[in-house]
Amino acid sequence: MKQVGAVINGESIQTRNTVAVLDPSSGEVIAETPDCGSAEIDLAVTTARRASHQWRKVAVADRARILRRFAQLIERDRDELGHLEALQTGKPLRQARRDAELTARYFDFYASAVETHYGSSIPLNADT
Repeated sequence: MKQVGAVINGESIQTRNTVAVLDPSSGEVIAETPDCGSAEIDLAVTTARRASHQWRKVAVADRARILRRFAQLIERDRDELGHLEALQTGKPLRQARRDAELTARYFDFYASAVETHYGSSIPLNADT
């Protein structure tokens, strides 16, 4: 069985408890994922907030390049990603692969949106 760790700030975090991931077609446990508690959640939120402030400093062209790279990686691995989604959700494999392809297209779309917005952003609230 595959054990998957929580990743917070680029580091694998081990938790005391886990949650079983079941194949809905068989009920078989296919993986175990972390069951994060309040400490891990607080760390993830703090880290995400810090990353958000750093992301603001990334040049528009670099943001677009990063988003396009995500799109390329998702497209490259669409068969594996589709297989994992089908296994976890019980979705037909063809549909799960299509979902991966659409996800890659979203990243590519937002890469273009970043470039065409001329580098300005709309603040969500006073904290951002």
